[in-house]
Amino acid sequence: ESSQQTIDSTESIDSTLPDLPPYLLISSSSLLNLFVRCPSCGDPSINSISFSTHGSAVVLKWKCDKCVNSSWPSQPRLCGRFYEGNAKIATAAHTTGLSLPRLAEFGDVLGLALPAPRTEYDLLSKLVLPAVDIVYERHMRQVESIVRNVARRRGIDLSIDGRYSRPGFTALNGTISFIDLETNQVLLVVNMHKYMRGIDGISGRMEKEGVRVGLKKLLAMLYEIRSVSTDNDAKIGKMLRDDFKAIKHLLDFWHLVKGINHDLRELAKKKSCPNIKYWRKKLINHAHYVHSKFAKSRKLGLQYWLSALAHVTGRHRHFYKVPFLNGIVKCKHSRLGSSASHLMKRDSDEFQQLKAVIMKPTFLAGFLRASPKKNTSPNEYFNSIINLYAPKRIARSPKW
Repeated sequence: ESSQQTIDSTESIDSTLPDLPPYLLISSSSLLNLFVRCPSCGDPSINSISFSTHGSAVVLKWKCDKCVNSSWPSQPRLCGRFYEGNAKIATAAHTTGLSLPRLAEFGDVLGLALPAPRTEYDLLSKLVLPAVDIVYERHMRQVESIVRNVARRRGIDLSIDGRYSRPGFTALNGTISFIDLETNQVLLVVNMHKYMRGIDGISGRMEKEGVRVGLKKLLAMLYEIRSVSTDNDAKIGKMLRDDFKAIKHLLDFWHLVKGINHDLRELAKKKSCPNIKYWRKKLINHAHYVHSKFAKSRKLGLQYWLSALAHVTGRHRHFYKVPFLNGIVKCKHSRLGSSASHLMKRDSDEFQQLKAVIMKPTFLAGFLRASPKKNTSPNEYFNSIINLYAPKRIARSPKW
């Protein structure tokens, strides 16, 4: 986008400056053209010009017959030390999640003077992060006031989820977030390291220990915790049953059905299971339907989930003859056509493998403990924001 504006000589120059962008990209040759004459006295006899760069800032010094020593900095200084442009570049990169090494490479390709990544990290630690800490503390005081008002009425419902610093089982750092589901406010973030006491170099233990540390902190702050929602991690479930018996433990349904979807994908790859590919998405949609439809009647919802086994064989009524279905007599859908395509035979190997997935014990037990209104989706959103500032493809220190 381009714009053009004529400045009347009768107007005050200062009054027109706010209309310009705060910073402009000017080539070095165009800048030196302004020094044909001495900017201080206007004399054309400039004897020498020298310059020094400080990141994105440049300081020009010249000598002429009338002015012995003159200088001009391209940017003002903050606190008498840091050039303003350098500080704002570091701030903008940090705020938008732009990697500082990638920004330096961009400057090298363009031929643009930028502060070195080490300088930008120094500026962030001295100027930006202290201000962020002040704003964060003020925000957390407001959050605490809001959540405590909710907790006084009936206790708080937490969603807890962990994020590892890299995919796989070799992560060095882990971040566990605690979010109040009533207000969607982040109450606490616990950072864990692989070599902390109790983790002993095993990455998979970081989330469990982080949940333990976080809950103890919140209870010490006199929060009344009614329930927590987590993914289907057996280690976390056992720890909550042993150490926090008064807190109700709920499971996130998306993580539960994710395992079913994975198992169905694997079955669909087998030559002996030609119909699984057709039924996979329908079964996953059916799982989400019964989960949301039977929010309070979980046992009844579980029976309708198992009715999918009768459905794939073409049976939609008279369920009282099916041994593993109790309390329901037919499917809830309307009458279907008479097409027999993609139907399975009950004595086929394909049906038996599908039955093992549908009746997976961990899923059946988790279904009864899942709640449609309480899940870890706020944590997933929060983790996506962390990924913006600390991508998993780049190694970070625990402090970062």
